[in-house]
Formats: sequence, C-alpha cells, structure tokens
Amino acid sequence: MSDKWISVVEGLPEDKQMCIVFNSQVEYPFIARYIGGRDFHDFFKNWVPVDYWMLMPDPPKEPSDD
Repeated sequence: MSDKWISVVEGLPEDKQMCIVFNSQVEYPFIARYIGGRDFHDFFKNWVPVDYWMLMPDPPKEPSDD
C-alpha cells in the first residue's frame, strides 16, 4: 500500500479498484471506484472528476490473544 498521492497524469489504478481520491475543487478527499479510462464513480455511481488518487489503506487487524 502506498501512502502517496498519485496524479492521474502520472498513472491510474487497476480497474474496479477503490481509492481515496482528491479533486482540487472539493475541500476533502473521498472514496471512489476507478472504472477505466479516466472515470471514477462515487458511492452513488456518479462520475466524479479526480486530480489525485491513492490506494485504500489496509484494514485494521484485530489484536491477538497471546
């Protein structure tokens, strides 16, 4: 997992990959799915313009009972 923002000009994620994305016209990052080309969709399946993206972090791990 990378914690660096990647410009859509530099590269794009794999198809159907969930990402954290950023659009310079929105004040905060949000989650969207990359669907190919330069298209990202939000949870409502609306196309959203994206300037930068990064992979989702790994989920938290449950503590072990050692």
